[in-house]
Amino acid sequence: MRIKMAERNEAVLRRIRGETIPDIAGKLHVSKASVSLWTRDIAIPKRTLRVMRERQMKNRLLAHEARRRGTKDKLAAAEREARQRFMQKNIDRREALLLCSLLYWCEGSKSKNDTEFTFTNAEPLMIRGFLSLFRTAFPDADPKKLRVNMHLHEYHDERRQRKFWSRVTGIPEAQFTKTFWKAHTGKTTRKGYPGCVHVRYYDVRVSRTVSATARAFLGFVSDDTMPHTGL
Repeated sequence: MRIKMAERNEAVLRRIRGETIPDIAGKLHVSKASVSLWTRDIAIPKRTLRVMRERQMKNRLLAHEARRRGTKDKLAAAEREARQRFMQKNIDRREALLLCSLLYWCEGSKSKNDTEFTFTNAEPLMIRGFLSLFRTAFPDADPKKLRVNMHLHEYHDERRQRKFWSRVTGIPEAQFTKTFWKAHTGKTTRKGYPGCVHVRYYDVRVSRTVSATARAFLGFVSDDTMPHTGL
């Protein structure tokens, strides 16, 4: 294959100036393999190498920032779409009971004969959402039967966290039980971590209704939609 001397000489000059092989190939409309072959014996000055490294680092940072912005924009779009989907949706008692039961099945305590009703989580959004569904599903529930037990680390301010979780749950601080303090090695401190809370409601009837609803729905779905393997 005949080598185009003008392109080769241009590639050599650009390489000496510190341009990258991909950049040179793009500008001269030749393959990167050709540029690499033409410039493989070029001794690039140290100063030029330093400039090249700095440029590469800058380009990496710019590419990382562009990806970060792109991801952020996609997350925001998904959030807007989700909000639009549910903006006009009013959840009735039946739907609230089902959603509350499914959340409880994932994050709630299980006990013999379904006698305990305790929901545990460290995510405020999850706790607030669960309680909203619970109050919709059981409008006659006695709010005085609700209790909150915080599980905190030694780096937490108990008074501040009690106020925080009281706002999240809508449950008065007077209905918070004695805080459980978790052992802490001191090696790591989770910045912004609000601690974990156990929200309990003292009513066996409610507990059994929620657990039975979750089992009934999951059983129905698995029986009617899951493929039968014959096992």
